Amino acid sequence: MRLPIIISLAFVVSACGEAWQDNRIPFGGIIFAYSVDAYPDKPEDFRIVIKNAVQNVDASREAGQYEGTKYCVETFGTSDIEWGQGPEADPTIIKGNLHLNGSCSV
Repeated sequence: MRLPIIISLAFVVSACGEAWQDNRIPFGGIIFAYSVDAYPDKPEDFRIVIKNAVQNVDASREAGQYEGTKYCVETFGTSDIEWGQGPEADPTIIKGNLHLNGSCSV
């Protein structure tokens, strides 16, 4: 009797672990790989690269805006961003990747 319960609990726990690990959000049905890098001497300034943005440029812009906002909220507690090359501007795409930069308002 105990074995089926233990096996059932093991499946439930393993399923929760997978969902917890993959908390990335799709944009336009695509989960984009990305990088967010802050400048060491001025951490409020950051740059974002959305990889393989040419799959869907509009969706990659949304992903970039989301990641920039997430960075500022997690690092400085604000969602206010002064974009340099932002998601609303003409896209800067280099080798298929979207490049954005901005500064968290602190």
